[in-house]
Amino acid sequence: MRLLLGSVDADLSQERAHQGLTEVAHAWLVALREGIAEVEEDTEEAFRARRQLVKLLVQSITVGKKHEDGSIEVRITYRFGPPSPPSAEAGGELSAAAFKNGSRS
Repeated sequence: MRLLLGSVDADLSQERAHQGLTEVAHAWLVALREGIAEVEEDTEEAFRARRQLVKLLVQSITVGKKHEDGSIEVRITYRFGPPSPPSAEAGGELSAAAFKNGSRS
């Protein structure tokens, strides 16, 4: 009976952890959706915001060598979780915290 209770407790704990991650991801996506109109404008500020948004959502872009058929291999690795805090070189542009909180910094 103790083993069974321990197993159920472990399952419940794991479910709570998954629920927490789901809630964080949902909140982040809602914040992104709310700010999307701002970055769709045709202004220099919107361009900078789109560029910063790509930096938040994309972990890396790798461009490979040309293949025999003339095509170039491009590999994009996306982030699947909240981004790390922005670096000092962000210079006041759109930050991860701004999107997470649904505001501009």
